[in-house]
Amino acid sequence: RHWASAIAATREAATLGESKSSAGCWRVAEHARQHRRSIATVKRMRRRLAGCLAFATAQMASCLFPPNLSDGPTNLPLAEDIEKNPTVFGELLRGEAPIRKLHECDTYLAFRNVKNYAPLAGLVIPKRRRPQDPDGLRKEDVSLLEDMRRIALEVCQREQPEAFANKDYWLRFHRRPWHSVDHLHLHVLAPASKVSSWTAFIFLAGSPWSLDADAL
Repeated sequence: RHWASAIAATREAATLGESKSSAGCWRVAEHARQHRRSIATVKRMRRRLAGCLAFATAQMASCLFPPNLSDGPTNLPLAEDIEKNPTVFGELLRGEAPIRKLHECDTYLAFRNVKNYAPLAGLVIPKRRRPQDPDGLRKEDVSLLEDMRRIALEVCQREQPEAFANKDYWLRFHRRPWHSVDHLHLHVLAPASKVSSWTAFIFLAGSPWSLDADAL
């Protein structure tokens, strides 16, 4: 009987020890998961902060060192205008950088943005350089604006037909100096319902930094 009691007590202690050990392992694993989540959150916050700082720095530079560019198009032949275009869009127009074209004609070019703001994140630009200043467009620029808007809608209808049918898209300009490329460009984003909160913020229509094409 004594041996049986001792064996039973030993088994009970072992079971209790295993239970405590399992609970301890679970707590350690849970702490590890929380630690990994905390690290991921900090990394996301750092990336967003870095993006905000880069955005603000670009805008300050644009204010302090405005480009030497007239308010209207140059009188140069188009080929020469493109050749002298110092922006990244000039590189694209000259074929010096890779591009995913969405539309091209003699006067305009549309292509996918390298920044994936939405499933369709496109840019429509005139081949002849104009400053990125939608508020500075004049009455004689109405046809320019209408052409850019028409091309953006055609691209949206072809690439995202469901979003186009539901009017789930944005056509937005960034206002001066809140832009990264000083060459007039119109963003087309679709479906707008799938953009991130950060994207919604930087393309907020009617804000000091963004303007809807229809508002022009």
